[in-house]
Amino acid sequence: MQSTPIETCLPLSIIHYVEKTQEGLLETHVAREGRFTQDAYVKTQRLKSILCAHLLNQGQLIGIVYLENNVADGVFTPEGLEVIQLLSSQAAIALTNAKLYTQVQSTQNCLNKFLNTTPLGISVHDAKGQIIYTNQVAQQLLNIQELPKTETDQLSKTYHIYRAGTGEMYPVEQLPLVRSLGGEKAQADDLELRHSDGIVFVEATSTAIFDETGAVEYAIAAFQDISDRKQAEITLIENVCLEQEISDRMTRIRN
Repeated sequence: MQSTPIETCLPLSIIHYVEKTQEGLLETHVAREGRFTQDAYVKTQRLKSILCAHLLNQGQLIGIVYLENNVADGVFTPEGLEVIQLLSSQAAIALTNAKLYTQVQSTQNCLNKFLNTTPLGISVHDAKGQIIYTNQVAQQLLNIQELPKTETDQLSKTYHIYRAGTGEMYPVEQLPLVRSLGGEKAQADDLELRHSDGIVFVEATSTAIFDETGAVEYAIAAFQDISDRKQAEITLIENVCLEQEISDRMTRIRN
């Protein structure tokens, strides 16, 4: 409530006391007697009963619970304070977890933004080869909208991966990703992704991520469209062959 001074909404002297001492506070006749009678909010609201409890998590103060009543004296009891503090400890844990979750979500959102702006396709696979994350470029190259469920031995078939220039399905055990699931860092530039709208030549690099025991937990693949490069190589080879053929013909004519 940035537009409203906080002293018009809460008794600051009571809040500061609990914050400093980290002790629960229970007061009756608070506006008539005791240490907080001069608090501006207490005098204005003519408070009768108040309860104020601290929220601790792992010894750290993360919040304060404040309850008030200006109708009757003795509304809050020591037993009620104990219940509030018990509930507050659970609330403190929940608040901390909520903050951590928010931080994780924020970090994940930033990471997604970074990964979606890179020109490379990025995919993350679990130890069984199941894809668990792709960025937008990977989805476009793989021609997928949702993450298909597939086992390692079906990767080439599921994603229509062929060995470039052969018309043959790429051997699964030679895929960079599968080699990384075996612990290697692997690279290949002879992959074709075949879809109904055409063929995409792909270069892929994959690396393994190990858990604390040294076992492969995930594999990350980065791949890019190299169709222009492959076409340039094919054109160069064709030109060289054509030049050689012309040279051979000229030699035969001269002879």
